[in-house]
Amino acid sequence: MIYIICQTVGSCIGGSLLRGGIGHARALETHNGGCFLDPNGPMSVGMAFCIEFASAFALLFVSYGVGLDPTQKELYGAALGPLLVGALVGMITASTSGLNPGYSGAGIFPGRCFGLQVGVGQFYGHDWVWYVPDFAAAILHGVVYHFAPPYTRECPLSATSCPREGGGAGEASPSSGDTVSLDEEGVVTLEARV
Repeated sequence: MIYIICQTVGSCIGGSLLRGGIGHARALETHNGGCFLDPNGPMSVGMAFCIEFASAFALLFVSYGVGLDPTQKELYGAALGPLLVGALVGMITASTSGLNPGYSGAGIFPGRCFGLQVGVGQFYGHDWVWYVPDFAAAILHGVVYHFAPPYTRECPLSATSCPREGGGAGEASPSSGDTVSLDEEGVVTLEARV
């Protein structure tokens, strides 16, 4: 909860500083560089909801399934995770910006939209489209992550031999597992115990 409060306060301060930097008239004209949707334009609120939901879910999926998952550190390394998340944010922003006149693109993060709107003092009746899809995507991602967690290896990638537990319907004892080996040439062999 403290994190959410600090993010919200920080985004409001940032939005106010941006308005101060470009001037109030320009901030009103450009919607302070934030999230904007003209409901009378070609993009409906429902369409914006779908784009925001899909963008937020994709970002959460990559972030917590690959980029920030500590069990994937050995596979991707420490530097690739943040790079993947940053690249996805850039791709989402580039692919959703300018889809239709009167639509600024996916906001992805509710604090960003809220802070910039507070900075300029402009609120609309359909602002929920920047908040509700993100929370719905987070809830759906939590359910998916709970029922289908990311794959984790029992052995590190650097190991040349890794015991595999059971696996067959007739095997009752986990001690009678198979062994997977990797030789110098990269050939994987499976030794099954009967």
